Order: sequence, then structure tokens, then C-alpha cells
Amino acid sequence: MNTHEPLSIAEVLDLLRRLDDTSVVSGKTTLFLETRKDQHGLCINGNREGLVHFARCILEVAQKGSHQHFDEVVLDFCETPLIICLKPAEWEAQEEQT
Repeated sequence: MNTHEPLSIAEVLDLLRRLDDTSVVSGKTTLFLETRKDQHGLCINGNREGLVHFARCILEVAQKGSHQHFDEVVLDFCETPLIICLKPAEWEAQEEQT
């Protein structure tokens, strides 16, 4: 791996998938991930494996151009539904129209 060139999203995803796969032990996952609301806003809490999985899911959304409902599949506890979506910034949408 050349350390002078940044990794692509696909390369980072491959690394995260391999790291994420280590959270499965004897057919069971060891990851923990939750959302909770507090006085500061929405908190995303997780153990190491859960946060790696969360990062992988977010990068998959960025790569595929889709969205992910974390409250339906990924989270152990979900006080507030969490949906991550790919949405172009206003200036990107304007550039595409010209």
C-alpha cells in the first residue's frame, strides 16, 4: 500500500469489513450500538466493535448513494430513530444543474 496516496472509499470499506468481521465470535456478534437522547442532543454509544460497524455502514451509504435505517437493523437500543442518508450539499446540487 502506497502511503503517499489516500485510500479510496472502497479500500477503506474493505479494511472496515475485515475489522467488522472480527466482531463475530462463534456465530454471535460482540458489537453493541445504541442511540439515546439527553440534554445535549442525540448520543450514539457503542463499544469498539459497534462503532467500527457504524463507521462501515456510514461509508457504505456514502459509496452506494443510498440510506440506512439504523433503528430497524443495526442498533441494540434505539430511543430515537436514526437514518443516515447521502445528500449533496446545496452547492453540489447547483453545480450538477449547470
